Amino acid sequence: MGEVPIVIAERDGLVRVWPERQRARPYEIWLVTHQDLRHTARIDAVIHHIVSAFAAWP
Repeated sequence: MGEVPIVIAERDGLVRVWPERQRARPYEIWLVTHQDLRHTARIDAVIHHIVSAFAAWP
């Protein structure tokens, strides 16, 4: 269980288990990876996908 942008969750058919939950204000989200893996093609692609998904989040 975790927090996922609604746009992604709905696209992937996930179910909200706490639909009344709302954030009072925006918060920072950090994406971390091991320094040895950061520049591998697969990890870089995943990072770019995640960043794009959050950028599209209202």
